[in-house]
Amino acid sequence: MKTWLRTTIAILGLLPALGIAASAQQEMSLKACIDYGKEHNVGLQRSRLDISKTEMKVMEGISGYLPQINATGTFNDNLKLPTQIIPGAIFGQPGQNIAVQFGTTYNVTGGIDVQQVIYNQSILTGIKAAKASRDLSNLSVENAEEQLIYNIASAYYGAQITAIQRDLIIANLTKVDTLLGITQARLERGFAKKTDYDRLAVNRTNLKTELQNLDLAQSQQLVLLKFHMGMPLDSAIALPKVMGDADIAVQSVNSDGYANITDLKLLQMKIELTSLSVDQINAGYLPTLSMSLRMNYQAQQNNANIFASGTNWFPTSVVGLTLNVPLFDGLNKMARSQQARVDVMQLELDKVNLEQQLKMQSINARNKMEINLAGVTTQRNNMELADEVYRTTQSQFQGGIVSLTELFNAETALREAQVNYVKSVLEVRVAELDLLRSSGNIKSIHH
Repeated sequence: MKTWLRTTIAILGLLPALGIAASAQQEMSLKACIDYGKEHNVGLQRSRLDISKTEMKVMEGISGYLPQINATGTFNDNLKLPTQIIPGAIFGQPGQNIAVQFGTTYNVTGGIDVQQVIYNQSILTGIKAAKASRDLSNLSVENAEEQLIYNIASAYYGAQITAIQRDLIIANLTKVDTLLGITQARLERGFAKKTDYDRLAVNRTNLKTELQNLDLAQSQQLVLLKFHMGMPLDSAIALPKVMGDADIAVQSVNSDGYANITDLKLLQMKIELTSLSVDQINAGYLPTLSMSLRMNYQAQQNNANIFASGTNWFPTSVVGLTLNVPLFDGLNKMARSQQARVDVMQLELDKVNLEQQLKMQSINARNKMEINLAGVTTQRNNMELADEVYRTTQSQFQGGIVSLTELFNAETALREAQVNYVKSVLEVRVAELDLLRSSGNIKSIHH
């Protein structure tokens, strides 16, 4: 039974109040990035080529049951006619053997050879295995697509959060610049200390350094995002900075829902393929039946020009059945069959282990999501409180009530609260990805 806990959180609702402006550059949504990646990612394109290859594998298997038709032709020049020993009684010389040569110098044969399998269980099972391999390739593409979605979304959120952190630093720089201007004016009037101005200048330099580090981190994250998308790395890309209200659904997945997970489907298909290998080996114990048809024309003459007028062509035709009954192969098939059976048992155990892993991942992802949802609310409230304290302290500093040290302490607390809040937002997004992947619903991330 599936239960849903829907929790709406106002992610980054305070950012407009902090003066963060939207980018004027053309922005790409997560859905647009994922759609682009599905079309251009090289790894996914390569996986899709495997489907074409397995389609040809199916055709290859079916070809074993289709007629095999070949045209044949021979031209023989008997440089020395063969000698035969025949009884002399034929020529009125009883008791003697006579060596004679007979035949023609040139023998020419041309015709059609047709072979048709009537029954061969190994070929039939091989066709089933080829079709199963095609299904496995389809699942592999689906799995690669899900991993691509996860990678793109992870890089997307990482770059988005870094951009938000960058804007927070810019907002803090604006505040410091304002304080620097006020302190400079007060210093000129003799109401401030030079050390206060210097400490603000050092603080501004630290913020600029942090901003440069964030610029580098954001550049690297965007390059990673474009790499996953299959986009040229030197192309421009912009992401929305404000994610808006996030309606995040936390899904409790029971064990009955694991059948929709691609990893489990892949393992189940591998079990079926290995079982078909056992069947194909055992099919070697069964008889095979095939039919053959040969239709030839033959010319025998002493003239090398086989197309000369008067050349006689003599037709021959043969039709036959061939039955092959295996009797003993030195226990070869038995040994191979037992090996394949062991492979099946190992895969069955892998399936049990995977189901347990999926259950563990689902529980952990759900718990992580619930904890992070609570954490983002706490961190948002904490950031609001820290911002209020900073504004009050800033006003008191401007009025000469508190020292610069107290203002620095309030600013440090605000910056830590901002970082913790933005970090908690990213943790919610990552937890959302993990939850969707563990429940087999990662494709719904951009819907």
